Parts: sequence; structure tokens; C-alpha cells
Amino acid sequence: MHAVGCPGGLAVAATANSARPWHEAWAQAQVNEFYRRNSPTDHFDTAIAHADRIAAALMKMLRETTARMPGSAGITVVDLGADSGQLLRQMYRINAADEHPIDHVRWVGIDLRPRPFDLPAHIEWWTGIAPDVLRLKAPEGICGMVIAHEWLDDVPCPIVQRDDADVVREVWVDSVTGVESLGPKLDEDSPQMQWLHQWWWPVRYRGEIGLSRDVAWATVCASLNVGTAVAIDYAHTREQRCAGDFDDGTLVAYRDGIVVRPVPDGSANITARVALDSCAAAASPSQLMQQRCVLDEPRWPLPHQAQLDPHRYAADFQRATAALTLRQRSGRGDFWWLRHDVGLRRP
Repeated sequence: MHAVGCPGGLAVAATANSARPWHEAWAQAQVNEFYRRNSPTDHFDTAIAHADRIAAALMKMLRETTARMPGSAGITVVDLGADSGQLLRQMYRINAADEHPIDHVRWVGIDLRPRPFDLPAHIEWWTGIAPDVLRLKAPEGICGMVIAHEWLDDVPCPIVQRDDADVVREVWVDSVTGVESLGPKLDEDSPQMQWLHQWWWPVRYRGEIGLSRDVAWATVCASLNVGTAVAIDYAHTREQRCAGDFDDGTLVAYRDGIVVRPVPDGSANITARVALDSCAAAASPSQLMQQRCVLDEPRWPLPHQAQLDPHRYAADFQRATAALTLRQRSGRGDFWWLRHDVGLRRP
């Protein structure tokens, strides 16, 4: 690759035989390689490790949604990027144990990987790219709930960076070595630059263009006939972006639970935070909530229970501690929940 020198650290690519835009290399590595061979939970500590707490909150939301649905349409719950189906398993168990369960629920997981061998028969499995599979398998639309839990952060998006002349350029990357270079400058009239001006401006050094996430989320919401779409992800707000909190961008990769240099060769889980406020605008009306405001307070066992039943006390204490991690500031409590309702009666 021949490059023109750029004092800012990256070269400005004049020709690029082995490099291409980051989002293209990212999509190729994730869709064709990483997700077909790996489970993200093997490499990254996702919140699904605490699926019971997430599932309980989602079941509470589902009950409220079904109570506001007109008519008596059957309920379908779809989990995008379902991995092992753990979230759906927990939701099913919670519903089955309820005194007044929601009847005739259809549970569906969508993932690039084949159906898990131990997945219960009552959970359907659609293999493919979401939301394309939704259009193929449910062309009539979904009545119920569509869940995107830590799904949007895996949707590839363009990476941009300013050069020393203060010009915003797209970042290119070599898929084998991970070496980056600066590609063409963004056209001022392009949708990408318009998105930056609206949602991430000024770009002081580096950032991501969330337009592909907006389109993905709007497509998911459009798959609903009636019900609720909910996205749960580690995100950032326009206020934080404009304040410079993410001037280095948020692109990161995980392998075996360790943060590694992002190289789009299919060997690691590549991800970036989501501008969920932009997604909210792409499918309105929507409601944005921080996770610590959605999940219930953990129930701590009383001290005297340690004397009465020490084993149960230890188990209850461990569950409460795990629940607390989902509400902690500067941690999973900073996750955001984005809710979009379609065709529901006013509460």
C-alpha cells in the first residue's frame, strides 16, 4: 500500500490494495467468521451472565405490553443475536412459574450460529442475519416483543478521524495486520457527515458514525405489527460525545475475556458503543432509560438468616451481589434501554 505521510500518526492512503473501510472489514470478519464459530460470551463478559435479572425486567415489560395490546393476537417474543438462548430460557421459566402466566407465547431466537444442541423444544430457532431473517420468516410482522440485547453494538459502523489538516476522513484497515490508514475525506453533503453534525460534533479526533445502527433499529421496529421493541446496550449520549468524553472513539475487541487490539480477521469480538439517542430518533416515539432505573433493587438477605440457614443466606447474598453489578454507576448500571411501542393502548 502506497501512502502519503500524515504527521498525525496515520497515513493517508493513496492506493489501498489490502486495506478497506473499517466497517466493511468489520462486517466481513464478524458475519462470515467470528459469529459462525464463536459465542460472544466466550470472549466478552456480557450482561447475559445475569440473564435472570434482565429476563425478569423484560417479563415485567412484556406483561405490561400484552395488557395494552388491542384484541387477542398471539404473543411472539423474538431475541436478536440470541447466542445460547439463555435470555429466552429465563423468560420462559419466569412466565411458567407465574401465578398468572401469559398464555400461548411463541419464543424465537435468531442468531448466525446453528440451533444450540441443548435448546428446549419450546424455543424456535431462526439462523441468519437479523433483521433480514425477520422479514423472511415473519413477513406478516410480529405481535409481541422484539429484543436487541447487546446486538446494536455489534452492527458495524464507519470509523472516522481528523487528519492534521483538520479534515474528517474515513479510517481504513488492513484485515490481516490491523494496520490503519486514512481514506477519503467525507463529503460535506453526505448522509454520514450530516449524521456527524447532528449527533457527534465536533469530532475532535476520532469517532463512529451510527447511521447503520439507526437503520438496523428502525428496521427492527418496522417488523412490529403491535407490541414493543427494546434495545439494551452500552451506549453514549450526544451530550457526552460533544463534551469530548469519547474523543478517541469506542472501537474495541475482546478475545478470551481480554481487551485486544481490534484486527478484523475474525479472531476477536469487535464492538463499539451505540448512539442510542440517535437510534431513538430513527424510530420515534421512543423512551430512553438507564438500566439502573429499570431494574429492581436487589433484595439482600437479613443478617439473622445467616444463623437460621447459612447456605441459603450465602446463595441469596451472592444473587443480590450479582444483581447489584447491573445497577452500578460507571459499570453495567450505565447501560441504556431503548423502548419503542407500536399500536398499544395508552397506559
